Amino acid sequence: MKISSKMGRPLLAWLALSLTSCTIEEAPTVPETPASGRVFIAAEDPYDHPLVGGAIYLDGILQAEITPDTIVADAGEHWVKVEFQNFFADSLQVQVIADSLVQAAVVLSPLNPDVGIAAVMAGDSASGMELIGAEIFLDGASTGLFTPDTLPNIPVGTHLIGTGLLGYDYREVQVDVTAGFAAQIQVLLPSVPWNGIRIVTNANIGRVCVDERLLDVVTPWVVAGFPDGPHSFSCYQDSHATVHNAASPALLMASLFLYGHTEITFNLELWAAGIGYQEGKLAPAFELESDQSDTIALGGLRGRVVLVTFWFRDCVPCMQELPYIQQVYSELGGQGFRVLSVNPMFNDNLQDLIEVRANLDLTFEMLMDQPGFTTTLAYGANQFPTNALIDQRGVVDWHTGSLEYAELRARVEQLLNQ
Repeated sequence: MKISSKMGRPLLAWLALSLTSCTIEEAPTVPETPASGRVFIAAEDPYDHPLVGGAIYLDGILQAEITPDTIVADAGEHWVKVEFQNFFADSLQVQVIADSLVQAAVVLSPLNPDVGIAAVMAGDSASGMELIGAEIFLDGASTGLFTPDTLPNIPVGTHLIGTGLLGYDYREVQVDVTAGFAAQIQVLLPSVPWNGIRIVTNANIGRVCVDERLLDVVTPWVVAGFPDGPHSFSCYQDSHATVHNAASPALLMASLFLYGHTEITFNLELWAAGIGYQEGKLAPAFELESDQSDTIALGGLRGRVVLVTFWFRDCVPCMQELPYIQQVYSELGGQGFRVLSVNPMFNDNLQDLIEVRANLDLTFEMLMDQPGFTTTLAYGANQFPTNALIDQRGVVDWHTGSLEYAELRARVEQLLNQ
């Protein structure tokens, strides 16, 4: 088709006008990503102990909550700051290099130069597995904290840090704490089948005595339900004396600890001389009610030196010697001497015992014999007073009527020193 000039001129003019009014723009460009590098940031105290758990800031902005850590930063100069509990925060300038790793260690000074801190963990000694909930002790005293946790404000110096957990034996480690000390401590605990103190005898059928009280149990037995702390332990068995010498004492003191693991052994031997009140025989066992409504057993005092004295209120020599007995008891009771005074109760009653105790200021046990005077007869008390001094083995050492202060004290001291 042929376009006429009349039609062509306007078209060309329009095209020319359009071209002159258009602006041609360049395509937008994507800005280049700034080059970046990495910074490994750690913290330590002035004694080169690592501080684990500090907060990391880069140019004032929180980057990580636990030191040590690695962060990414643009190439160039930056300020790195670390905050850690009980330490002054500090900063340092780092030069980040593109595609490189830079290491930075921030040294923090402790807020208090007289104390340090320690992060404590517990582990199974066999497997190394972390143990959660073990009680933490500092120098033998409970801190009230449980693993894993941090002990704050430990005085500078050498300390014992221990942990205890049921089913495991207690263990301690020695730690030299310096100002700002914040190292991680792991105490490894060996597992045990039981916790506490296990009482055994060579015969395995001994009656167990704890704190001078006879328990209704027989060996082997594990002490349970008693408060933590020191307790006295002994054993006895009918017809058997307890071996008593320096290598095998008849009475042992041991500290009960919820997480401890201890075994105590007592040696018992059949007493060929038999049972009776005569000197050299095994003293007859008894359990009687006291004027203070307790039941006291002679067997509970095995391992002690015991005087059993028989008396009644209208017995003039009895009333004369009771103060002598009290005097020796006051002087030697702390060394292991005990007194069991037995009233046959054929004329006296409970009120009589109470009044005699008050009038003479007596502090030892006052017992009431059973109907039939069973204990009184077993000790040959057919006159009053009658006294039987029993040694740590449970054997009668001295059987007599009236006694005097000097002889009683001398005999008790001799037995206590055996």
